[in-house]
Amino acid sequence: RLPELVRPFYTRGVIGRPAAIVVVGVLLVGACNSASDNGLGDTAVPVPSAPGPSAPDPDFTEVTSSSPSTIPRPGPAPDGPLAAVCPERLVVQLDDVPSVEHGALYQLLGDTPAVDDSAQTVSAPIVRADGTVADVTLEIRSGGPVVDFRSPLEVIAVDPSATFAVASTADVVSAAAGEGIEPVSVMSLTDRSHDAVLWDPESYPGVEDLESLVAAGVEIHHAPGERFIEFLAAADGPLVGATLVNSYLGEPAAFVAAGGAIAQQADALTDPFLFENLPQWGRPVALAFAADSGWASYDDTLVVRAGDRADLGDCLERFVPVLQQATVAYLDDPSTVHQLMSFVRAGFNPLTRASIESLDRGVADGTSQGLLGAAEGAIVGALDRERLGDFLVDYTETLGLGAVPLDAVVDESFLADVTM
Repeated sequence: RLPELVRPFYTRGVIGRPAAIVVVGVLLVGACNSASDNGLGDTAVPVPSAPGPSAPDPDFTEVTSSSPSTIPRPGPAPDGPLAAVCPERLVVQLDDVPSVEHGALYQLLGDTPAVDDSAQTVSAPIVRADGTVADVTLEIRSGGPVVDFRSPLEVIAVDPSATFAVASTADVVSAAAGEGIEPVSVMSLTDRSHDAVLWDPESYPGVEDLESLVAAGVEIHHAPGERFIEFLAAADGPLVGATLVNSYLGEPAAFVAAGGAIAQQADALTDPFLFENLPQWGRPVALAFAADSGWASYDDTLVVRAGDRADLGDCLERFVPVLQQATVAYLDDPSTVHQLMSFVRAGFNPLTRASIESLDRGVADGTSQGLLGAAEGAIVGALDRERLGDFLVDYTETLGLGAVPLDAVVDESFLADVTM
């Protein structure tokens, strides 16, 4: 985006339309010079290009947190070094450029990762929440043009060098119901979907939710094939009867040009800051969360190939708890990660640059709205099986997909008792 505008182009599969990007650039050149200022200027403090943390400690003991419960809970993480059970390099394929929802993964990279701007990758020996360093390298690969705009699931289906993908449960189920990869989600990086619809509260002061937005006759612009829109517009969903326009290309140009007379799909972790700091708009927008209307998909789950699950089992038992702990550490203090993300996004492509302030706002909004971080006492990264099981039935039936058992696409057995 400018600073956050490119994300929907990447994730919605609609980038590759240069004219749309030009429109965004012309409209938002002012936003580039203001909202994207990360306080470091054009010559940001560089992240060193070679890993520099302390030497790996093969005798570390995993650190976990636990809390009493009257219901069965996962146990503590298995002790022992990652290198004893994991490959030398773990590779994660993202759906996007580095963003707030990926913060826990970047937390594992420490202070001095290696950044490859041409390949759009960041890598380093894994640094745990207690500061110990593993003799296993984590490589995080960005999505978008570097993978020809394929989804992360498509990438790992044909690229054996990728260990994990970050994908939504809706995408996982859709892939499992079709042909090709059999993906399995082992943890969620976010607690509920940040998909939303936004509108101008000044233009529509009486609108409070999706139903009243539809009743007001407001056009809702969305990306072609957007799954949460299709789901909410089917059967007895809140968008039944809505005037849906599938022309959204990931930029606010149409919304701004219409003076807020239309509504559009949104990302709750980025769009509030974007619109408030956009010179051509400069005021708050209202949001209706898809999750409040039955969209129970998790947007950002860590996915493995079903065929690899057994071979990686021992590794997952140690790595997943490390990522759970990184989630807690990131949400407690995201400052180092946000400096890294801001730096690498500017290096990957100036159009994707994001200010530290915008990333900080995403974490603040995400935690206050229940999008990031588990509820008190809940297991970090856990998926609500009851909520998700009911949703998968509705989702597959509504979109005419084959039935997919929950256990075929979700495996939480690698989670440890790590809480916020």
